Amino acid sequence: MNKFLIQLMLTLIIGTLVQLFLPWWSLVVVAAIIGLFFKYKYDVMSFLAGFIAIGFSWLVYAFWLSSSSSTLPQKMGELFGGVSPSPSC
Repeated sequence: MNKFLIQLMLTLIIGTLVQLFLPWWSLVVVAAIIGLFFKYKYDVMSFLAGFIAIGFSWLVYAFWLSSSSSTLPQKMGELFGGVSPSPSC
């Protein structure tokens, strides 16, 4: 398996588990620590793996919140001037 995909999956799994118990920024710390163990020809690859894992984790969580019975999408819509949430809400 590709080194990049292994780092991406480790960051996604461990970061999501850690984020359940610690603040939102703990996912960034996990991505940085995991990134220290993977060496690439270009250092931007390690940053990119962490960035994609964090973005995907937060994207899935946002979709889950908007599709469940959470009132957060409605409150955010009101905050931004009456923007309605997605039709699935």
